[in-house]
Amino acid sequence: MRHRRVAAFLVLCSLSVPALAAKRTRSVGKVWKDSEEPLAASISIESKRLAVLYESKKIQIWDLATRSVTKKVDGLGDEVRAIVISRDGALVAAADKEAVRIWNVGDGSEKTTLTELKEAQTLLFSPNGAILYAGCPDKKVRVVNVDDGKVTATWEGHEQPIHSLSMTTDGGTIVSSDAAGKVKVWRAGDGTELNSHAGHSDAVDSVAVSPDGQMVVSASRDGTLKVWPMEGKRYRSILNGHSGAVYAVAISPDGRRIASGGNDATVRIWDAKSGRQVKVLKGHKKAVHIVSFLANGKLLTAAYDRVYKTWNVP
Repeated sequence: MRHRRVAAFLVLCSLSVPALAAKRTRSVGKVWKDSEEPLAASISIESKRLAVLYESKKIQIWDLATRSVTKKVDGLGDEVRAIVISRDGALVAAADKEAVRIWNVGDGSEKTTLTELKEAQTLLFSPNGAILYAGCPDKKVRVVNVDDGKVTATWEGHEQPIHSLSMTTDGGTIVSSDAAGKVKVWRAGDGTELNSHAGHSDAVDSVAVSPDGQMVVSASRDGTLKVWPMEGKRYRSILNGHSGAVYAVAISPDGRRIASGGNDATVRIWDAKSGRQVKVLKGHKKAVHIVSFLANGKLLTAAYDRVYKTWNVP
C-alpha cells in the first residue's frame, strides 16, 4: 500500500492495547463513497464544508449536511500534495509541484498563485484567513499575507522536510512536525521557537492541538502516537495499538478524546487524559489517512478505499 505525503516530559505511561478495548463498533452516522481516491482533505467547521484534493489535479468542495459536491476547482499543476480550507469556508488553498494556489470558494476564481511555496507539504490558514502558513521541503515554515501574496516571514529550525502543521484555537501558537519525527512549537506573532520535541523514530505525518492549547498529539509512521505538553520536554504518554504507520490524528472539541487513523485500516479512539484506548472502529478497507472531529463531536474519517464515514465517539 503506497502512502504519499498529502492532506514531543517524564513518561507517565506506555500503553499496550487492553483486550476489552478492541471491541468492534459500527458506523452510526453517514457513509458515502467518492468516485476518486481522496489524497488529502480539510474541514471548515463553521461552514460545514469539506475540501478534498485528488491526484487527478482537482478540488471538490462537499457540503457535509447533504454529502453533495457544491463546487469543483481546477487549475492545479502536477504532483498535488496538500490542501486547506479557511475556517469560514471562504478560501481554499492547495499545493502542487510548482506553486501554492488560493481560490475563492464562492465563485471558484483564483485569488493568487504563490510560486515561492512550490512543493509545500502542508498548509494552514490563520483563524481569520488572513495568513497562510506553509510547511516546505526545504525545512522551513513560510508565512504569507493572503491579500497580497507576499511572504512576510520564514521560520527555520527543522532539520528535515515539514510534514504537518496545526495551531491553537486562537491561532497564537503553531505546531509543526517533520520527516525525522520531530515536533516544534512556534509563537505565531514573531516565529519564536517555544519548544521542540523529539521521540519518534520515523516521520510525523500529523499533529493536533487540544482545544485548551495545553496538549499536542503527534502521529507517526513508527506506529505510535505521543501526547506532549505544550510546555515542557517529556511526553506524557505513548499510544500503542495500531499495527502499522499512523497517518492522522485529531482531538475532540471537548478535549476528552483523541482519534487516530492508520495503515491498518482502523480508526482508534483514546482517552486524552489517561492515554487508554477506548474503542477500535473498523469498517474501512484501506489505510485511513483523514480524521477530523465535527462541531457536534462526531468523527469524520476517510480512507484510500474512497469511503467517508461519520462515527459516534464514546
